[in-house]
Amino acid sequence: MTRRHLTIPVLALALVPAACGGSGETTATAPATKSQPAAIPKELVGTWKTTLRKSDAPPKLQLNNPFSVIIASDGGIDNAASFTLADSTESIEGETSTPLFKGDTVTLRHEGCLEEGVGYRFYDNVYRYAVSGDTLTFKVVKNACPDRHAEAILTSRVFRRSP
Repeated sequence: MTRRHLTIPVLALALVPAACGGSGETTATAPATKSQPAAIPKELVGTWKTTLRKSDAPPKLQLNNPFSVIIASDGGIDNAASFTLADSTESIEGETSTPLFKGDTVTLRHEGCLEEGVGYRFYDNVYRYAVSGDTLTFKVVKNACPDRHAEAILTSRVFRRSP
């Protein structure tokens, strides 16, 4: 074959990884669309803390109390809003998401979940929230993470606004 005839097959093979998500990440849901997300409700912005009990934690979740939810108007992908879960020592790996707020629900887009033998997979998980004074609660609407770590942190106890 001449060099000219090899160009088309080589180009076609070069495009295959890009079409299959060649970044090495695995997504379980379709990528989020580039629509403009709704603004974060002002009463949610800030740092919220809770303390879990041993009975709240799924296997392999280390109880580095207190746990925090940090909701900010920036810090996410392309400096969009961010929703971060953190323990007493640091941000929990894979747990900063770009939130999408709609009514009383928040979708944590591209939430990282550790799966045994696979590594991190990413899901769009939905929670219903309620703010009452300086307290914040979450309930699961949809969560596909098998490790249930974020779900346990968010739904086991009431969060209190941190000064």
